[in-house]
Amino acid sequence: MYLKRSLDIIKTPLVILTMIAVVIILGVSASGLLIQSNFSPVYVGVLPFILALLIFWLRKPVWALYAAIFVVFLPLGLLPASLQSYLNRLLAIAALVTWLFDWLVHRRKLVLTASSILMLIFMVWAAFSLLWASSTSLGLRDIQTYLLRFVVFVLLITNEVKIRRDLNVLMRILAINGWIYAGSGLFTIFTQGYQPGSRFQILGENENAVGTTLLLTLAGTIWIAMQASKRWAVFIKPVVFGYIALVLGLTVMSGSRGGAISILVALFIFLFFRSTRIWGFAGIFLILVGLVVAPIIFSTTVERFISYDGTTPLGGREILWDAAWNVILYHPFFGVGVGNSGYAISPYLNMIPSEVIKSPSIHNPILVIWSELGLVGILFYLGILLSALWSFLRIYISHFKQNIELRTIYIPIIFSVVVGYLFSWVKGGGMETAHTFFLAIGLLNLPALIHEGEIANAKLPSKVITSE
Repeated sequence: MYLKRSLDIIKTPLVILTMIAVVIILGVSASGLLIQSNFSPVYVGVLPFILALLIFWLRKPVWALYAAIFVVFLPLGLLPASLQSYLNRLLAIAALVTWLFDWLVHRRKLVLTASSILMLIFMVWAAFSLLWASSTSLGLRDIQTYLLRFVVFVLLITNEVKIRRDLNVLMRILAINGWIYAGSGLFTIFTQGYQPGSRFQILGENENAVGTTLLLTLAGTIWIAMQASKRWAVFIKPVVFGYIALVLGLTVMSGSRGGAISILVALFIFLFFRSTRIWGFAGIFLILVGLVVAPIIFSTTVERFISYDGTTPLGGREILWDAAWNVILYHPFFGVGVGNSGYAISPYLNMIPSEVIKSPSIHNPILVIWSELGLVGILFYLGILLSALWSFLRIYISHFKQNIELRTIYIPIIFSVVVGYLFSWVKGGGMETAHTFFLAIGLLNLPALIHEGEIANAKLPSKVITSE
């Protein structure tokens, strides 16, 4: 009896936490003997938390995926560049390993969408192109990026986000990332100020990435508002209204023409769906108010549209596209090798090809892939996007008459945001490997998969989101 009481006492949360604290304190105290480094107490002190996190992820691997998505969408400069790069890779690997463990132990069904299969073939072809690439180091860099994008946004999203509860968490993660991104912008304004007419930059982010990132995270914020009960909607909807104002303000201050076009297109498409119409009108109303109350913040974007800075309406991209087309004409079927497009167009721009000097970006993902991987590569690459779009639209069309949540809420939000995003994607630098593009692929694939997951988890008290 005494032994049983002792065990019961030990099992209490307070005693467990105390024992963990004692172990951590002892470990930190003896860390100098274990690791010869000035940071040894930090390493040893963090280790128990990492182990606890891994155990949690092994039990619920989808949370490792959420962590990977959360970190990759943090604005550059919020964390040290090297740390964020390592975290992106480590979390992607952790998400893959924990999912594989769960898949093997529970013998779960492997889901491979058309986009997944096409991207696998695309990556094999990209790896094969290293045989004729001038620079294998540039090619290996891009292959690694494609592999990480595939793991997180194509393979794991479609295999782990299967029920409404998982989808809700994913959209909340995007919303939190959006607020962090916008909050970083406000912090920059308050601490460094903003000079009207200049291009506003959020920490270390590229100015052209501001609008597209905020647009995709807007999907998560609107989803939360539309899922809220009537009692909470009174408080949440004004917050979303304020977030849209931040998205518009930060985008026009960044001077990104593509970002501005994308947001305007998304707001316009919102008007065609009953469930999202309010957000379309809200955005247009805010633009009109901004033009009247604070027209100065629009000056940068307007001047760049009318080319006051002496550049062409497309910012000199025409020259880059012409050089890329010349490369395609000489290498139409097989390309110059993955990652080598900038290297290949340099002679056409009177530049000396060099791996030391950063190669110019073509600013068009279609021309990049075609010049690097030829006609074969561009067919597979565009197939990834088109198959995801077809899967998405097929669900909507086949269940047009059904008034269900997937059709009335998720599809209007994602369709508007993704179509708007593609308007700037097509002329963006480095967008062929961008995490935003592959997130869009993952979000487009989800509607066809949610129903199957809901049935498999029917014991969960989650509302079915399906269009079947």
